[in-house]
Amino acid sequence: MPRAAVAWSRSGATLVAATAHVAVLVDDASIAAVEPTTGADRWTRRKVAASDEVALGATESIAAATTRCGKAAATAVAASDEYVAVGFDDGRVEVLTAADGALGATVDLGDGLLDRGVRGVAFAKSDVVAATTPRCVVLIAAGTGAVVKRLALDRPATALAAADGVVVVGAAAGSDALLVVDAATAKLASPAAVCALALRKGRYAAGCLDGAVRIYGGGDVTTWAGFQAPVRAVAFSGSGWLLAAGGRALACVAPGLDRGEASVLFVAPRRPRWAHAAWRPGPRPILAAAAVDGRVFVFDAGRADDAVPRAAAPVRYLDLDAAAAVAFSGGRLLAAGHAGAVGVADDDCEF
Repeated sequence: MPRAAVAWSRSGATLVAATAHVAVLVDDASIAAVEPTTGADRWTRRKVAASDEVALGATESIAAATTRCGKAAATAVAASDEYVAVGFDDGRVEVLTAADGALGATVDLGDGLLDRGVRGVAFAKSDVVAATTPRCVVLIAAGTGAVVKRLALDRPATALAAADGVVVVGAAAGSDALLVVDAATAKLASPAAVCALALRKGRYAAGCLDGAVRIYGGGDVTTWAGFQAPVRAVAFSGSGWLLAAGGRALACVAPGLDRGEASVLFVAPRRPRWAHAAWRPGPRPILAAAAVDGRVFVFDAGRADDAVPRAAAPVRYLDLDAAAAVAFSGGRLLAAGHAGAVGVADDDCEF
């Protein structure tokens, strides 16, 4: 298994969000868009304390490139590459223009409660941001900051996913464990708390606390069981493959896979616990997964063997001090964690 070459590194970055053309890194001091091939800044917004904002406001060029201090809790990039959304622990959501980092809108979701931090952000449409705090879900017009819809939650939100104009919010077990916000609002049941969500073309996948993935669609619910720990990462690929990670298990199923057929189990040395995983854009089922011990592996489900369950070994790996999130941008693998972010040199991950 070859070790992936590191093309660049950047200290401090703890969150990463990316599309095919935009890669955004967030740390305690700044929000930056970078070139995925070199790590060079396209633009940077540095954070300043609220007490400094008045002084900076006298200089428009400086103020335009600053963000009020706060710990970033979630970030997302619109599929259209037009906007970046960042949610903070003080209840703010900032919407930035992806091209130059200019601040397009700031929305305060705080409702006076002590626990008001943003739990998740995602783009329901290219110009509509969905954001959750423990007690509400809000849809925001990216261009103006206008609140399109705001719904109070009966129970704290535990997960968020959005796409194709649909927003899904997860919560604790019950008849309303999933809240689906579309033209209308619907509630779906789950016997276990929802830890992670993904959606694609009317199908909703919920990673649950009881070690199962529940897939909703067409009025049916399919349960994919067998994980020995809470499933804290789920994701659909562009071609419909579904991955799930729970504890030391990382697996995926092919689109349209008949019930009872074998899934693909990804096997790595020393059986790591998985923290995050993401698909590489494109027709091939290639994904990257970050382990809690700092190792990052790249797998190709198309190379799985014919055993039951089918097994796939890594085709590339990185060994970092810490890795909490992975993403692909411009065909390059990016990994971010407590020690910073790195970009992998392998062009397009074509192995």
